[in-house]
Parts: sequence; C-alpha cells; structure tokens
Amino acid sequence: MRLSFIWICLTKSGLFHNVKLKVFFFIVCLGLVAINSKTLIADETKSSTKVYLPEALKYQPSLPKKRGDNYTSLPGNPEWLEKFAIILGWRIELNDDSGLTFGGLSIRTEDPRSPTMVKKEGQWVPINEELIRKNKLQELSNKILELRKPLKHITSLARHIYLEGVDENAEKVYYEKEIAPKVSDLANKIKVISDNLTKAKFEDAYLTGQVSYATSLFSQILPVVMAIGAKGNHANFLALRQARINLESAYEALDAIPPARVLSMMAYDEKTKLYVLESPKF
Repeated sequence: MRLSFIWICLTKSGLFHNVKLKVFFFIVCLGLVAINSKTLIADETKSSTKVYLPEALKYQPSLPKKRGDNYTSLPGNPEWLEKFAIILGWRIELNDDSGLTFGGLSIRTEDPRSPTMVKKEGQWVPINEELIRKNKLQELSNKILELRKPLKHITSLARHIYLEGVDENAEKVYYEKEIAPKVSDLANKIKVISDNLTKAKFEDAYLTGQVSYATSLFSQILPVVMAIGAKGNHANFLALRQARINLESAYEALDAIPPARVLSMMAYDEKTKLYVLESPKF
C-alpha cells in the first residue's frame, strides 16, 4: 500500500516523464515486494506448529444392508479401518521435525488405549514401554488392576442369587459357599495393597500427589466388599458399582499410560518447552 501511494505521488508530480527513471523505480518496487514476502513466509514457517487429527474425518459408515443379508465384513469401510486403526487422537508437529501423538481410541486391539508416540528422525516411535519401565508407581498400579476381575466376579455372583428370588435360607447357603470365601480372599489382597500405598513415600511432589489421590479412592473399597459378603441388596449393589469405578480410577492414577481418551487437543508452550493438554469441553 505504501509503495502504491509513493508511485501515484511521483506520477502526479511529473518526475516520471523520464522513462528510464520510471522503469528503475518499478524494478526497485518489485524487489522490495519480493524481499518482504520472503521475510513473511520465513517468519510464518519459523513459528508454525501443526496440530491435527491423523485420520481422515470425512469417513462415513456404509449404508445398512437389507434385512436378512449376512454381514461378511466389519461395519464401515474395511480399508479405512486398516489404515486408521486408531481414531480421534491428536498429533502435534514442531518446525524442528519433533512431535507428539497422544490420545485416541484403538479400535482393533483389546486395550482401547492408543500408544503415545514421539517423532524422532522423521519416524513416529511408540514410547509406552519406556514410560512403563521408568514409572515408579507401575507395580502398585498393576497390583490394583489385578483386583478388578475378582471384584467383578463377586459382584456377578451376588447379583445372580439376588435376582433369583430364592428364600433367605437358600440365599445364605449360597453366600457361605460361593461368595464368602472369595470376599475373604479379595479383602486380604486389598489390605496388602493398602499397606503398600501407605508405605509408598517419594520426594517428588507429583508422585506423592498421585499416591495420595489413589489412596483416597482405594480406601473406600474394602468396606463395600465386606458388606456385599454378608448380604446383597440394592444399596450394596450401587456401592459395588462405585467401588469398581474407584478401583479403576486408582489404578489409572498410578499407571504410566493415561486412560483412553479422545479429542484432547494439544498445544506446545515455547516458554516451558512442554506439551500442554487441553481438556475437551462438551
């Protein structure tokens, strides 16, 4: 805009009657424009950070077949599923060819958590094994996770006899034979882990905070398990549901691998040189 204004002023002033002077000024203007554009592009490239979803979001599931037809393939486009086995995770790439891939849903594995990856020498490298190996809380996390299956088993047995509607004596016999021994075994394991959580001491503030949070959740499980070992009722089943949530939340708090999540956009903080996770808002 400034160059255009100067050009108009010089033209009206009569200084451009000399053709050579006009051509020279025109060439100078082109040179300044090229230099300015190149500088803008360089600045933009220098500060650019790509944040994107790795998979194609234009995916649409296939139309349903007629009633009675056999489905011989996975719902949706099989080629799309093969190419994008992890969906709705975020990836961020910096201008120095480094980057981070985090979150998403793994749709072809038993564990829905997608691998966290970093970009090294142009290649995306999973770091889950490294995170697990370096996590000082991993053993505690694994021990807590081992309790999920017996807790679910006890819940299913108690719910079964409760819904059968048998008389009180038959229900008592079933509890003594099928449920009480399993409750006793689970309670002992819970007490051992509770002692280990109490003994876990760290100088690191983050580790201390995670242990404290996990302990506050885990300490609520034992009374619920002991209660269901005596009798099944509506209130106890509701408490069991919350106990399982507390157990899994405690395990996740100590685990090196974050729980499965989707659409958690990331940003890179130039000042601290850290990746920042933005919580999705719905």
